[in-house]
Amino acid sequence: MVNNMMDYEKCIQTLIKYGVDDSVIIHSQMVERLANKIGQLITANNGTPQKVNFEIMRMGALLHDIGRSKTHNILHVIEGVRIARELNLPSDVIHIIENHIGSGLTPEEAYENGLEKKNYFPQTLEAKLVAYADNLIAENRQISLSEGIRRYKEKGLATAAERLEESHRYLTELAGTKIY
Repeated sequence: MVNNMMDYEKCIQTLIKYGVDDSVIIHSQMVERLANKIGQLITANNGTPQKVNFEIMRMGALLHDIGRSKTHNILHVIEGVRIARELNLPSDVIHIIENHIGSGLTPEEAYENGLEKKNYFPQTLEAKLVAYADNLIAENRQISLSEGIRRYKEKGLATAAERLEESHRYLTELAGTKIY
């Protein structure tokens, strides 16, 4: 591991080492593929100066649910950050792990769900790509944007549905083309 970076295989081996379920590993691989696809569209857009750090994004996508080795509730974020720090992962990867829930949480929403009272919004492009892709991979199948929005609304999470739509608009604008 150079500069605490992991290649694809090392990420998968790490998930296995920490006891992450096979279904979560498959989910993470699907998130990585979708985030990569959208990232490629963004970097191919000559009208946007956006660059994607694919190495950081890949690690973040593959490891975003590493905390599910300890719990499958929202606290997997806290466990994931703890593990990532233990592994001395780059801060940008830790940011992805910490901020992949939905399309972000306000301090109040975080507190209501048992997290520290602070913002949990993806700030980097790589984190936004992973959070968006994670919203569209339900367990081990890719779902449509409209299904992702509908699922949030059915759970009474209208704000999360709005944030997902906002993420879609933002990434579509960066790509300059249909992303999904």
